[in-house]
Amino acid sequence: MQRTGRKRLAYSSAVRGARSCLPKLNVRNWAEPRPSSAGTDLPLAAGSTRLGPFGVRLFVWRGQTVCYSFSPMVRHNRTKAMLTPLLARFRRSPHHVRKPRRPPNPSEAARTLEYEFNMLGVAIEECRKHQPPPYGDIALEAFLLHARNLVGFFRGSSDRGDILAIDWLRTPTTFPLPILDKTLPDIHKLLGHPSYSRGKRHRTWRYDAMYLELAANWRTFLKQLATDEPNYRKLFK
Repeated sequence: MQRTGRKRLAYSSAVRGARSCLPKLNVRNWAEPRPSSAGTDLPLAAGSTRLGPFGVRLFVWRGQTVCYSFSPMVRHNRTKAMLTPLLARFRRSPHHVRKPRRPPNPSEAARTLEYEFNMLGVAIEECRKHQPPPYGDIALEAFLLHARNLVGFFRGSSDRGDILAIDWLRTPTTFPLPILDKTLPDIHKLLGHPSYSRGKRHRTWRYDAMYLELAANWRTFLKQLATDEPNYRKLFK
């Protein structure tokens, strides 16, 4: 009985201590809503709770209306509003590119890269013929497909299985692609999947300018590769 009394006394002291600390734990006073502001903004009875303005949950404590939490939907929307621009910045960040790795199969990877660039040249020759549909569309889509693949090679990606230029070079090298950087969203919309905005995309593709950009960067890559990795350079024609 004596132990039970002590436990009850300790429990009561703990409850009183917790109640005394309640206003200090992330709780702030909220002004009593005026009855004239809205039909629902009526004074609260002691011990009652309700949702106040902006989804804020209110309750009466010691004669004052106190705010102690937001509704789940309000918390979700507030967190989403804060994180959306931050996540978009991270997606555009260059840190999204993975770290360099040594090519696991250099000869096969070199053949793959040569295939991409050679097919880019074949596709642009067909585009320059201005053939009627569907042959002109086939040539354009083939050109844009291989152009997008080479942009990923020069720009980098987060996928460990992708062949990237940084895997082959020891010296940090810049590959400027100003035209393709602006055109890439349109290429994604055309090749990725059917979208409602596809018809609004421009129909005049600057494929000659895009090809010149990729060809210049390809020559830069091979030249730097000959300096950094002569054995790898021999794998390319």
